[in-house]
Amino acid sequence: MLIRKYERGDEAGIITLFRKVFGKELPLKVWQWKYSDESEARESKIFVAVENETVVGHVAVLIFPARYNNKNINVALRIDTMVDPEYRGRGLYQRLTNMLLKDVKEHRKDISFLYGLPAEKAKNVLVKSTGAEHLGDLTRKIKVNLIKKNNFTYHFSNRGEVLEEIHWFDDRFDQFEQEKEDPEAVTLRKNHHFLNWRYMINPSNEYKIFAISEFGRIKGYVVLKMEVKKIFNKRVFVGFIVDWNVLKNEDTYTFEKLLNITESYLKQALFIQIWEPANPTLNNVLKKHLYINKRETINPLVVHSNNDNTAGMNFSDWGVKMGDVDSF
Repeated sequence: MLIRKYERGDEAGIITLFRKVFGKELPLKVWQWKYSDESEARESKIFVAVENETVVGHVAVLIFPARYNNKNINVALRIDTMVDPEYRGRGLYQRLTNMLLKDVKEHRKDISFLYGLPAEKAKNVLVKSTGAEHLGDLTRKIKVNLIKKNNFTYHFSNRGEVLEEIHWFDDRFDQFEQEKEDPEAVTLRKNHHFLNWRYMINPSNEYKIFAISEFGRIKGYVVLKMEVKKIFNKRVFVGFIVDWNVLKNEDTYTFEKLLNITESYLKQALFIQIWEPANPTLNNVLKKHLYINKRETINPLVVHSNNDNTAGMNFSDWGVKMGDVDSF
């Protein structure tokens, strides 16, 4: 069996393996959007295990610019790790992961951390065999949306403020990212290239994006998604706050306005979900809006330090949003 870097043409075997492992399709256009299309938003690294010209294992990362401790860094999101069921029990998952980690450590010292939200079994393998650390579990907050807000009838108290629906991110969002107050947690740097790649040309999902601006300057934005779920054999709408950002960490005014916009747009949803913000002040706003912890949902945050430093290896050092992984 050969473990090697991705070569052009491997995608057909990767897509076949994905179908076999996960029981669902990975359309070629989704694979291309995620890994191969030219974009300033991300880079990718892929390793495959091949036997008899068949892809039987796969591991990959997407590399993003990020920020931590007032410094620009890079981070890598682990995704789509999979092994053909017929080849499990041979240590292939561990071998693939260690090959990737070795390559990143030797050739990409600019990457500070590798992170991901693996399933429970994969989490245990990563922690036991690859030196990863389980920093904690992301909390999903949920609101039962019984009181329906009217459509966008908001009155801004600050002169010059405007509510915008965003159909394409422009360079104002680069300025927003540059001016945004540094949080105390590891966060992705989301310029307009990243935001358009992640949300506007994503072939898997459709999003609704709203921003609050003041005299043309972006003060905050929110990215929303609606899905249909079956609960007790009934089809219901579930809303997700996939991403959000405000200019100032303690700007509860803008954050609350974004929540009001969210609850108005998602008024058909039975539930609205968000991952708990790292900022306790903004958590208090969620509490005021009656968001509670969904305790049965476990999202383990597992991180590798690529430089063996302990800084950034505490759960409180990370501010992960749904949009920072590829599942939403």
